[in-house]
Amino acid sequence: MSWNKLVSEVQAHNRYLIDEIKEKNNEILRLREALEFYADKSNYEYSVDVWEEVNATILEDDGEKARQALGVDGG
Repeated sequence: MSWNKLVSEVQAHNRYLIDEIKEKNNEILRLREALEFYADKSNYEYSVDVWEEVNATILEDDGEKARQALGVDGG
Protein backbone atom coordinates (compact mmCIF):
# COMPACT_ATOMS: atom_id res chain seq x y z
CA MET A 1 0.00 0.00 0.00
CA SER A 2 1.31 3.41 -0.90
CA TRP A 3 1.93 6.06 1.69
CA ASN A 4 -0.64 8.41 0.08
CA LYS A 5 -3.29 5.68 0.13
CA LEU A 6 -2.61 4.97 3.81
CA VAL A 7 -2.79 8.67 4.71
CA SER A 8 -6.04 9.00 2.77
CA GLU A 9 -7.61 6.05 4.61
CA VAL A 10 -6.53 7.39 8.00
CA GLN A 11 -7.98 10.80 7.17
CA ALA A 12 -11.27 9.24 6.06
CA HIS A 13 -11.44 7.22 9.26
CA ASN A 14 -10.71 10.32 11.33
CA ARG A 15 -13.58 12.18 9.61
CA TYR A 16 -15.86 9.25 10.39
CA LEU A 17 -14.79 9.30 14.06
CA ILE A 18 -15.31 13.06 14.29
CA ASP A 19 -18.84 12.66 12.88
CA GLU A 20 -19.55 9.90 15.42
CA ILE A 21 -18.31 12.09 18.27
CA LYS A 22 -20.52 14.98 17.13
CA GLU A 23 -23.53 12.65 16.94
CA LYS A 24 -22.85 11.26 20.42
CA ASN A 25 -22.39 14.77 21.83
CA ASN A 26 -25.77 15.79 20.40
CA GLU A 27 -27.36 12.71 21.95
CA ILE A 28 -25.75 13.50 25.31
CA LEU A 29 -27.14 17.06 25.15
CA ARG A 30 -30.67 15.79 24.39
CA LEU A 31 -30.57 13.24 27.20
CA ARG A 32 -29.07 15.76 29.63
CA GLU A 33 -31.86 18.24 28.87
CA ALA A 34 -34.48 15.59 29.62
CA LEU A 35 -32.70 14.56 32.82
CA GLU A 36 -32.50 18.17 33.97
CA PHE A 37 -36.26 18.51 33.48
CA TYR A 38 -36.98 15.45 35.62
CA ALA A 39 -34.36 16.45 38.19
CA ASP A 40 -35.88 19.91 38.68
CA LYS A 41 -37.91 19.66 41.88
CA SER A 42 -40.10 22.59 40.86
CA ASN A 43 -41.62 20.41 38.13
CA TYR A 44 -43.06 18.19 40.87
CA GLU A 45 -44.80 21.04 42.68
CA TYR A 46 -48.54 20.77 42.33
CA SER A 47 -51.78 22.51 43.08
CA VAL A 48 -55.31 21.24 43.42
CA ASP A 49 -58.07 23.23 41.77
CA VAL A 50 -61.65 23.61 42.97
CA TRP A 51 -62.66 20.40 41.16
CA GLU A 52 -59.88 18.57 43.01
CA GLU A 53 -57.86 18.07 39.85
CA VAL A 54 -54.12 17.94 40.46
CA ASN A 55 -52.04 20.25 38.28
CA ALA A 56 -48.30 19.66 38.03
CA THR A 57 -45.79 20.20 35.23
CA ILE A 58 -44.47 16.67 35.59
CA LEU A 59 -47.96 15.19 35.25
CA GLU A 60 -48.68 17.30 32.19
CA ASP A 61 -45.45 16.08 30.58
CA ASP A 62 -46.35 12.40 31.13
CA GLY A 63 -42.86 11.30 30.06
CA GLU A 64 -42.94 13.15 26.73
CA LYS A 65 -39.52 14.78 27.22
CA ALA A 66 -37.95 11.40 27.93
CA ARG A 67 -39.54 9.82 24.86
CA GLN A 68 -38.39 12.71 22.68
CA ALA A 69 -34.86 12.58 24.07
CA LEU A 70 -34.70 8.84 23.46
CA GLY A 71 -36.30 9.14 20.05
CA VAL A 72 -39.11 6.70 20.83
CA ASP A 73 -42.79 6.85 20.02
CA GLY A 74 -45.31 7.36 22.81
CA GLY A 75 -47.45 4.44 21.56
